[in-house]
Amino acid sequence: MIIVGPKGAGQHVLAKEALRDWNNVLYLDLHRNPVASAEEFLRCFCEAIGYKMPVNNELVRFLLREPARKSRITHEEAEQALSVFSTALSQEKARGWRNGIPIIVLDDIPGIFGEQKENAFAQDPFFTKFSDWLIHLYESKLAHVIFVSSYSGTDVASRYSLRFCSTLVWINFPSKKSITRYLVQEFRLNESAFASHGQELPSDVQLDWIVNCIGGHMQDLDHVQTAVIRGEQWSIAIKRLVAESINFIESYMETILNKAATATEEEKMYSWEKYLRFWDMMKMLRDTAYVNRRDMVNGIFHEYITELDEYANANIVCYLTRGTRTDLGDSEIEQLDLEEDSTPEKEANLAKATVNPDDEERFMLLSEGLGGWIVSCSSRNRIAFDSILNHQRLQKFKKMIQNKVKAKALTLEIEKMRVELAALKEEQTATQTNLLNFAKEAVTWRELLGDEEYEERKTKLMQKATEKRNKFESTEAKLGTNITKLDTLMSCITKE
Repeated sequence: MIIVGPKGAGQHVLAKEALRDWNNVLYLDLHRNPVASAEEFLRCFCEAIGYKMPVNNELVRFLLREPARKSRITHEEAEQALSVFSTALSQEKARGWRNGIPIIVLDDIPGIFGEQKENAFAQDPFFTKFSDWLIHLYESKLAHVIFVSSYSGTDVASRYSLRFCSTLVWINFPSKKSITRYLVQEFRLNESAFASHGQELPSDVQLDWIVNCIGGHMQDLDHVQTAVIRGEQWSIAIKRLVAESINFIESYMETILNKAATATEEEKMYSWEKYLRFWDMMKMLRDTAYVNRRDMVNGIFHEYITELDEYANANIVCYLTRGTRTDLGDSEIEQLDLEEDSTPEKEANLAKATVNPDDEERFMLLSEGLGGWIVSCSSRNRIAFDSILNHQRLQKFKKMIQNKVKAKALTLEIEKMRVELAALKEEQTATQTNLLNFAKEAVTWRELLGDEEYEERKTKLMQKATEKRNKFESTEAKLGTNITKLDTLMSCITKE
């Protein structure tokens, strides 16, 4: 089984809660206990499973009780250890599963690695051996195996060769109505805490504003709920989350540009263009809550599609690959007023939905076959996008970057046109020379060709000379226009 969903949807918490009362569960939490390599992962797994069965083999005792004796595990030792565990599970199965059928939960292998490290991890011989062993357990009915991940189910299965996956459970963000009902219930249960801090329960308008700002993101929900119950103003908690998103996204944008400081001209150009693509992505996600992945790739990223995966790993965007939609804030986002004199009514209007989402049927029809959907990881990210996009200083900076990219493109085009102009000049000179020579030897050519054919050839030579001259003049005029545009851009860049 693979349990998947966007980051922040709560799939990890739900998996733990569902298995809390199960007697025979091996839950390897790689969020809390990350590993640096497949070998280290295998050692951690052996230690975890070893304490759940009798130690009846010298090799297992070596792996579990005396890790300091040897710093590395050989492939033979790993294979023997997994074989010992298979034997123990087979014996338990023969006894009728006295403690219940074991469940092995791996949470979350993809989430703790960057893209390059993760690919190397998945292809590591240790993990390949482990994946084969899991397949053996499943096919031999020795254990249930569950992966919990923030990747799409197909990504997890393909990256880790999990051909044995029989069930895919998609955990979506909770709906807006569900979040509202939950907050109402929790706030009423903690009404005494509000009273002790001299606060009233949030009104319906205030609740609507809270839900529109945090959407269904479970970590944000927990943050706001805890802050409010402890006596903090709900608006302060929300604004802190939004400010956190703004700071993170701005820092990320600065990181993109910092790479251009010591880069070559080509790398510098790429960093600038990447910055502009990121800007356009923010604008698209601010204006539309659910963007088809194909539309975003064709409209913005083109051959730079790997940048989207980078932003997904950074928790800026997330993929919805099953055609389901979320309640991330399906509205046009108005700028969040962070002023102290803002009122609940004013704040509610700022977060109010003004665009209805497309119907559920459309989202179900246009699913993974069309590339899935891309959304911001939380509603507060959309609010942060809007704040950044409307910031005057950042707008001017973006305009300067845009002008630099245009200036670089114009410079390359001018250089190309100058080479083309030189070639056209040579062609024009050669054509004019041929025409003059033909005219000088007019008597001879008339005798050879006859009057009619002579006039035809003369006309063709004159037409060709005219075409070359016109093309040269046209290219020269375009070159002058581009030089003027470049001067204007450079002047703007200098002023900025």
